[in-house]
Amino acid sequence: MAEAIPFGIAEKILMKLGSSAFEHLALISGIKDEVRKLCNTLTTIRAVLVDADEQQEKSFLVRNWIKNLKDVVYDIDDILDEFSTKASKSEPDFAARMKTQVSQLFSSSNQVVFRYKIGKRIRNVTERLDEMASDMAKFSFTERYDQVRIRSRDREKTHSFVLATNVAGREEDKEELVKLLISPSEEECVSALAIIGIGGLGKTTLAKLVYNDERIVETFELRTWISVADEFKVESILEKILSSSGDLEMDAEHQGLLDEIEIERLQILVRRKLDGKRYLLVMDDVWSETREIWIQLSELLFGGAEGSKIVATTRSQKVAFAMDAECMFMLQRLPEDASWSLFKQLAFRKGHEDKYPNLMKIGESIVKKCYGVPLVIRTLGSMLRSTKEEKEWLLVQKNEIWEHHDIMKILKLSYDQLPSDLKQCFTYCSLFPKGYEFEIQGLIQLWMAQGFISQSEMGKQLEETGIQYVEELTLGSFFEDVKRDDNQNVTSCKMHDLMHDLACSIAKPELCVAEADGRDISGRVQHVSFGTYLPFSWTLPPSLLKVKKVRTLMFPLQYQMGCRISDEEIFASLMRLRVLDLHNQRIEKLSRAIGELIHLRYLDLSKNVMTSLPRSIGKLQNLQTLKLERCYKLEKLPVEISRIVTLRYLENSKCNKLNHMPQGFGKLTSLRTLPRFVLGKSSSISKCGGLGELKYLNNLRGELSIINLENVNDIRESENANLKDKEYLYSLRLSWCREADHGQECEEDAAILESLQPHMNLRQLHISGYGAIKFSTWMNTENISLLPNLVTITIERCFRSEELPSFAELPGLKVLKLFSLNELTSIYRNSNSSSSTYYPALKELVLFDLPLLRDWPKPEEKVQPSLMKKTECFPCLTKLMITDCPNLLSLPCPSSLEELVIHNTADKLQSSLTNNVQAAYFQCS
Repeated sequence: MAEAIPFGIAEKILMKLGSSAFEHLALISGIKDEVRKLCNTLTTIRAVLVDADEQQEKSFLVRNWIKNLKDVVYDIDDILDEFSTKASKSEPDFAARMKTQVSQLFSSSNQVVFRYKIGKRIRNVTERLDEMASDMAKFSFTERYDQVRIRSRDREKTHSFVLATNVAGREEDKEELVKLLISPSEEECVSALAIIGIGGLGKTTLAKLVYNDERIVETFELRTWISVADEFKVESILEKILSSSGDLEMDAEHQGLLDEIEIERLQILVRRKLDGKRYLLVMDDVWSETREIWIQLSELLFGGAEGSKIVATTRSQKVAFAMDAECMFMLQRLPEDASWSLFKQLAFRKGHEDKYPNLMKIGESIVKKCYGVPLVIRTLGSMLRSTKEEKEWLLVQKNEIWEHHDIMKILKLSYDQLPSDLKQCFTYCSLFPKGYEFEIQGLIQLWMAQGFISQSEMGKQLEETGIQYVEELTLGSFFEDVKRDDNQNVTSCKMHDLMHDLACSIAKPELCVAEADGRDISGRVQHVSFGTYLPFSWTLPPSLLKVKKVRTLMFPLQYQMGCRISDEEIFASLMRLRVLDLHNQRIEKLSRAIGELIHLRYLDLSKNVMTSLPRSIGKLQNLQTLKLERCYKLEKLPVEISRIVTLRYLENSKCNKLNHMPQGFGKLTSLRTLPRFVLGKSSSISKCGGLGELKYLNNLRGELSIINLENVNDIRESENANLKDKEYLYSLRLSWCREADHGQECEEDAAILESLQPHMNLRQLHISGYGAIKFSTWMNTENISLLPNLVTITIERCFRSEELPSFAELPGLKVLKLFSLNELTSIYRNSNSSSSTYYPALKELVLFDLPLLRDWPKPEEKVQPSLMKKTECFPCLTKLMITDCPNLLSLPCPSSLEELVIHNTADKLQSSLTNNVQAAYFQCS
């Protein structure tokens, strides 16, 4: 299989070599010429990598050259990483570092040895890289920078004929497509339809069935089938359209003249052929995603009569977008009964099935392994037709189907089209078990840790590029079962089992999903995942500890506490790790040797039982992701964590015993994720950070919970939190953790809440334990413009609050939940409002434990003269839950209600709601 080229790592190296720090290193280390030479040589090699990537498919020598090049590139990456880390130790403040950092590093005598070693290692890798550059001449590489390319493929040309009797399970698909093609279109004349699915799913077969259907033959005056398996060019498509119907003779003599026919001449011939005719053009196996080519082609094909159709079969939704398809038909896998019918048809002579009852049973088991993919079923069924030896069938049954070269070769066509960065990202997914649901943010973090994501245009974050990669892989059918949020961003996905098999077959031997005993770990492995649950007695296999260049170690199936890994063994042996997953490993005390893993970018310690982290974790100055979710016993973070200025993700949700954030935490200005910020009692905890640590953390996004606000001693501290500037936050929780029987009003809470006004982009607000009587002005109806994007509001345990802002005019508010507001008597009503609708988007209202609330204010009954329309309340409400509100007597009755739950409420309210509301679900007590 082909070697994946580390474009992202090469780009990162070139950026480092061009930095002022390395220029200074070269100067004072006496290796200025070597560093310059290293940079120049790598730049030269980088220019030919795209061509080398393409050539390696057909050349073992090129593939071996790439393999050796990868070893050198990874070694260079390690050396530069080590230097950067050593240099930065003397000055953790990123802004003050740059040129002075190297001088500081080498100013002390005890660094002379390091200076000598680093210089020697750079000379060594420069010599190795020079050898690689010299070998380039053997292969006649050409300089190319266009990674995204259409590669020529040796696929057999298709034709339009197929026997319907050889097809199973596609009758409904065929009928739906026929109806789509013969029914009127919204387009004026010519419209397009794309049949999309992974390789081997039967797109071409289905298209043939439709193409030859009698209704299609009768409907379309002209039908043309062309196979677009090679390079997609307008002139090539036009030639095939003409030649398919004999307008151009494609014999050997005439084929040589085709290149001489001018594009204008081809256009005239095609227009003459299509003009005024209702035609069907099927383009099979289309790969081109270039919108400009499709626009040019569509202009030439637009002359057909109304109802003309263009059908393309493709593996990528991006092709459908490029061709502006009116309909995208997503082809699904065959159901089990159709799969079995197809297999029997191929594996047995008609009527002879009952002669082989044992084989029938084995065959059913084999079919279940075929995942409903016709290509796999056909391959195995046809192979087994030639033998009726039970042992041969059992051999297939017990072996993994991905070992069959023909299957993987077909599926690999899609992989070959990917840019090299995406190839690495795709194959890296093979470290996870089949059926694993990838959480997209975590997957992108892993890709970033390995350097797979290239730095793109200025201002674009690596995460944005990572999301683009996910979308590319999704559109190419490499990912399936995609889930999206309200903004249509991908949140999770899975890999089709066959795609997982493909990734595994390509990734070996660099990526290894190891057995518990580690027998399959080779010397070339760089990424290791243990694909089974590991029991308590399990220990690290010696074969793993012997491989010194491992960059990934993961245990994805440790869903519950199992083995107790010796972290000290890992830290001592696997010094080049970029990704280390130690979740659910019963770790009670993390070894301080963790600080020696200076290359580490991703560290997962979630679901462990340690109470603290070692101070040495501050040495991990390349760390981007630190996962601590559900570390229920974790009480504190070390002050030294503030040195990890590269940290982008600190996942600390459900760390319920965490009692404060350390001083200096605000230096982590690259942080994008911080679910939980805990305020400690500064009088009892030394080096305790306050709200002011949040001041410059303006890259935070997603959810932020600020816990223990009762520990704020100075209003200036809360003002310094600067929440107004945190425009990327989606959800904000403000929590005071007092007991319900706290005796007096806390006036200071009002000032604190007032100073914590969030950015107007906020969508979810949760306030808990607030101790003042009134809420802040930024929550009032009059200040609706301050929070126009709120979708969800939850207010709970605010035991002194007597009046609540109404939120009635928030345009996007969909969910409002009020819990345990003991003193709440009323909801504020703005009598000056000119709005004709209160709570215009609210869908869910939950009222729980509001013992003093008497009524929910109705809008004044006034008619808008210009609209002649009465004021409405809750026009969209579908779910209403009222529990333990004994004094609530009235509430507007929405007609849209679908679910109504009432417990322990006044009879008057209960009667009013039940008599006036028709809900699909009703519960009352």
